[in-house]
Amino acid sequence: MLSNVDELKANYQYKECREFILSKDYKNYPKYLLALAECYYKDNELYYKFAYEKALDILEEKPFKDKYEKERLNLIGAVYKRYWEKERKVECLIKAIESYKKAWDDFKEYDRGYGGVNAANLIDELGYLLDNDNYQKEADKIREDIIDFLKNGNDKWDHHTLITAYFGLGRFEKAKEFIKKIKEDKEWERYTTYETCY
Repeated sequence: MLSNVDELKANYQYKECREFILSKDYKNYPKYLLALAECYYKDNELYYKFAYEKALDILEEKPFKDKYEKERLNLIGAVYKRYWEKERKVECLIKAIESYKKAWDDFKEYDRGYGGVNAANLIDELGYLLDNDNYQKEADKIREDIIDFLKNGNDKWDHHTLITAYFGLGRFEKAKEFIKKIKEDKEWERYTTYETCY
């Protein structure tokens, strides 16, 4: 079942993926609940408020354990980030930051800095919005902690995260070192990382 879900998501067939999951006994399986939520909020064919609320209904119903809880928190952060981008409501930005940061703070070994760099980027946005430099200091501290935690990175996703962290700190030469390491990665993987670097 998992291979079917991953294939459908990889091909952006979100409607078909939802239908597939909903046709199965999925409610006791965190992996499929997370995939279902993802297939709602990422589906641009759906009206965004409907899609985001359906995703949040699934994600906020109950916490999971270990790596699944990390994924749940990061998906909640992603949904509220999209709400922020659509509606520019500060409460959505804050909720996104809180969720991403909790994924990093509470599940470092599972998160590997993904939630952390997303939190840092959004904290920068909040600081810019409020004209307060202290937020940038907080964001940069998170980035430094991620770099220290990952060192030189163990796999390609560590490399992607380090690119974002170094870029956010303005250490572009270090970011370039890791950009070279991901040049053979899939286009969507590279694009996602470059999009995060702003």
